[in-house]
Amino acid sequence: MRARPGLFVATTAALVGVLAWSAVSLPERVPRHFGLDGKVTAYADRTTYLVGGAVLVALVTAVLVGCAQLAQRGHLAWFTVPHGDYWKTPENAPRLRRMVADDVWGLGSATMLLLVGVGVSVVVVADDPRPSLPLWTDVLLISYVVGVLGWSWYLAARRYTPPTSDTD
Repeated sequence: MRARPGLFVATTAALVGVLAWSAVSLPERVPRHFGLDGKVTAYADRTTYLVGGAVLVALVTAVLVGCAQLAQRGHLAWFTVPHGDYWKTPENAPRLRRMVADDVWGLGSATMLLLVGVGVSVVVVADDPRPSLPLWTDVLLISYVVGVLGWSWYLAARRYTPPTSDTD
């Protein structure tokens, strides 16, 4: 898999778009926390919600961009990967760095898509007199968790396994 920063930029732009949509669509009282049953457990005023969303976008973006930069420039001792004795050699380190950066961009893109879905669901239910998250939000969250767990297994069990030949 090659998840370049372009996909991350696109998903981040989508999240910024959802925040802009939220700014013009949300009522003054916005659901900001939901229980496991999908019912609202806390509200915020629109400004607090939007500022919190902007801070979240900035923090997640900064962390992910920082991690991708560390993958490209950080000391190899900071990398904990299966078969590190293979990957951390001078001839394999450039490929390791590309692979780790790609994994960061992929995880970042998936995370931004999750946040897009949550942001859309808040706008969709905000005007409801008894707001609760729609079923598709549960599906999105479960898909994200299962996807991250599956990808993590793949990374540990397959992706960082040294190739059997130089053509891999």
